[in-house]
Amino acid sequence: MSDFLPTYLLYSILAIIIILPLALMWFFRYWQRKDALGDVNSLVCMLVSVPKEATADPHAASEPVKDFKGMIAPMEQFYSALTTIIHQRNFIDWLFSTPAHISFEIYSVGGVITFGIICPKRIRSIVERQTHSFFPNAQISAGAPPKVFSKEQPNISGVVFEQGKNFVLPLKTYQYLEADPLSTITTALTKLQGSGAAAVQLLIRPISDNWRMHTGIASGHVIANKMHLVNRSGTSRVIGTIGEALKAPKPEEASSSYKQRSPAQEEVLKALQEKGNKTGFETIIRVVLLVETVLRRAKDDSKC
Repeated sequence: MSDFLPTYLLYSILAIIIILPLALMWFFRYWQRKDALGDVNSLVCMLVSVPKEATADPHAASEPVKDFKGMIAPMEQFYSALTTIIHQRNFIDWLFSTPAHISFEIYSVGGVITFGIICPKRIRSIVERQTHSFFPNAQISAGAPPKVFSKEQPNISGVVFEQGKNFVLPLKTYQYLEADPLSTITTALTKLQGSGAAAVQLLIRPISDNWRMHTGIASGHVIANKMHLVNRSGTSRVIGTIGEALKAPKPEEASSSYKQRSPAQEEVLKALQEKGNKTGFETIIRVVLLVETVLRRAKDDSKC
């Protein structure tokens, strides 16, 4: 009996140590998923339009007209401010809920372009206030999004964009483009003929700042002239770093502790540092398209 009691206590303690964390994890995940499902069931759509005359101030004729970069810049501040507000959650909310998703969408139906913002009802007022704050002339109206597809048009082509390289590598932003990227997209959408329709969705959710650590690590690899480690996954990067440490240095590397970086490396380093200062999002980009050629091709295939 004396030997049984310590063994029983030992197994009980081990069971508590193993089972209790798993049970708590399941409990919190259950409520987080329930909260996310509640957000999905309470989605609201806000249709946004900005009058053309709002882009230029009639009382400031002497001021130069803003180019597309100056018009896009407020949107970057809009994302940053919106993220800060959504992330202002107490400890209880952090345990039982997740940051809300927000969807920015472009619809093209019958040659008419419509812009919409879809978000959970609980943050609708926040999104609306922030939109008016950065775009005072914006007109926001609640309503259902345009009906892009119907049962008479069952043939749909869609794609989800994914990064071909590691997420730590920066994307080319509007500041480095020569033409307005939004104008290019809307021009293509307006050229859909007949019953053609399309929708572009940018779905974002704020994330923590832990991702910045990866940009710092990548910057360190560039500074150390180890560009081959930048575009690797976390596990592959660790293995590569260990291999670099175990590899015997070459005579020319041992004699020179500093090697001048190339212009391409300097450009990558600058881009990584700029990205590390931006706001981070978990992002999904979807494009759905339906044109008459798809329907015609489907009909031709059915006759064969």
